[in-house]
This record gives sequence, C-alpha cells and structure tokens, in this order.
Amino acid sequence: MTRPLLYPCLVMLVLSACSRPADAPDPGLPTDAALAEALVGAWCVSDDGGKTCIAYDVYESPTSVLACGASPAGDAFRLRARVTVDGHRTCFEITESSETRFSTVGHRFCSTVLALDGRQHRYRFDGGDKVDTTYRVAADSVRCPALPAARPASAT
Repeated sequence: MTRPLLYPCLVMLVLSACSRPADAPDPGLPTDAALAEALVGAWCVSDDGGKTCIAYDVYESPTSVLACGASPAGDAFRLRARVTVDGHRTCFEITESSETRFSTVGHRFCSTVLALDGRQHRYRFDGGDKVDTTYRVAADSVRCPALPAARPASAT
C-alpha cells in the first residue's frame, strides 16, 4: 500500500507541533504570582549536580531573595535583591551587597525560568545562552560563609 503524497508533510507538521526548543519554558510551568510562590525556599548553586553547594539562593518570600556563597575567586559574598516575576521572567534588583565589583546595589538583571519542580530550578539569564540549574535544599542546610571583617578606613 502506498502512502499519500502529503503523509511526510503531515508527519512533519505533527512533530513540529509536539516539539519545543530545549531552552523554552516547560509547558505547565506556573507564571506570575504562582511562579514567584513556587520559587520560595532554598536553592543550592552547584557545579556537580547538587552534591555540593558553592552558593545558595534563598527566596525568603515571593519578592525577596538572599544569595550567599563564595565567588569563583573564593571570596565570600552575601547579597539581597528585590524580585519581580512577569510570566516566566524573573527580574532582580540588588538592594544589599557585600560584593562591589559585580553586584552593586541598584544593579538589575533578569532570567527566564525554563523548568521548576520540587528538586530543580532551570533558568537562563537574559543575554546569555547557558542554562543554569539550582537544586532545592532544606532551609536549615544553607551555610552562608562568614564575611571578612570590614577594615577600618586608613587615616590620611
């Protein structure tokens, strides 16, 4: 039996309708206030799939996040940011920061949430191609490193 001439076109149409780019938000991902609520809790920033944490993002509420950990250079940092969510897009405005080279107070940046479940949070920062993943952890497992003591201003 021969297939109709349009069969290959029909198959391609069905496949394209059922597929989505790997970096597109998951279908069924909450949006807006529901997404902001779903982010609340502690997340581990990890280079090894969540086995060890180099930093933490702690969404204290749907509108506030505390981030702490060690920079790639090993310097301890702590910052707070105001969070807004619009659709699948989360935006942050730093309100407090111990790190003044890259995370200054007032700095704003955004990311698109691609997936979120009870274990993982996948997202991509605006202007970037890399997809990052953080891993949900219990709030009592968060260990923010101690910040170095402030040095007194030198007398001139």
